[in-house]
Amino acid sequence: MAAIPQSERDMIWEQSDSRLDEGLHFFFRLSKPDLLAGTYAVTDSGDCFHFRISLAAYPHNKIVAKEIVRKMLKPSVP
Repeated sequence: MAAIPQSERDMIWEQSDSRLDEGLHFFFRLSKPDLLAGTYAVTDSGDCFHFRISLAAYPHNKIVAKEIVRKMLKPSVP
């Protein structure tokens, strides 16, 4: 199965401050038609699946949570 393209991971990282709330929930959306076709495309509107990831960070703060997000968005190993 394909992964989210690195260019889109980079875009998510650049927007990480606005995608991470005070409760350390990380939000993003994937295009529903693309996902059902077997590919990933990050979108901000339209026909999509909404994802909310609850991050377990200690201490419970955005600095630690952003480090977790950064690790999640690292380039995948082929």
